[in-house]
Amino acid sequence: PAPGYGHITAKLTQLISSELGLRGFRLTLAVEKAADLSELEPVAQRVLAEIAKRKGDRAAASARRSLYGS
Repeated sequence: PAPGYGHITAKLTQLISSELGLRGFRLTLAVEKAADLSELEPVAQRVLAEIAKRKGDRAAASARRSLYGS
């Protein structure tokens, strides 16, 4: 089964904190603002892109596995 809203929200918040720190503040606000999975998915893609930009593709791939389990 696909991860639910609560799981993705918690995982994104954790990833932003651990991988981006204060630079991810606006992304944290976007996660909190998202009302459902359809609004959360574009935020997740932005988080993963920002991790790739700042930490590289390997870190982004690890974050993607952590977030989606694959």
